[in-house]
Amino acid sequence: EFHHGVILEHNDNNPFTFSPFGLDQYDYTIDKEGKHSLTEDKVLKLVTLVNLITGTSKDEKNQIGALNYEVKKTVIENLIVNYYNEAWLQNQTDFSFNAFFDYTKEHLESYLSSKKIDRLVFDSNAFIFLLEKYSADGARPNLLNKSDDRIKNLVNEKVVYFKLRNLIDNEFLFPITAFMIMDIFTKKLTDKSKSHINKIIVVDEAWK
Repeated sequence: EFHHGVILEHNDNNPFTFSPFGLDQYDYTIDKEGKHSLTEDKVLKLVTLVNLITGTSKDEKNQIGALNYEVKKTVIENLIVNYYNEAWLQNQTDFSFNAFFDYTKEHLESYLSSKKIDRLVFDSNAFIFLLEKYSADGARPNLLNKSDDRIKNLVNEKVVYFKLRNLIDNEFLFPITAFMIMDIFTKKLTDKSKSHINKIIVVDEAWK
């Protein structure tokens, strides 16, 4: 009450939703020739997110597994960068997970073929199948495709409290929600207009 803070809690009637493929002024640069480019930080976040929802983790003990992991990350990065570059060429500004999913379905096979990447290294059918869950026709169509009015203005709030007790044991939603919360906090850190203000992130019961 003192700081006019915001308390947010996920529940089935009013779940958290995000729009990670949307862009704000922190997510891209424009060069002297007017060419748009994603920032390195935005590329890294989206690669991490797509890797997270498609369920692959790095196996340091297995050389083949580690190589396949690096191949997958590189494929994801190229898909993301090419999706945005093509959209900018067509003067599109409505970026979304759905649009990225449609782009992936259309271009993934030809891209893998041009790079001569074997299906045993990168299974395009399984990859698209896992992405589809978060698309317009999937089981969770809103999670990554809808900007939550409670969340999109949090960069400007002085105190934000996320109550995650309803999500802590949800293996699908908790990792994505935690990742997106960190994205919100990172943007607070990188906001040059607030560089003189100390920021604190407090994680209660962090071992969970």
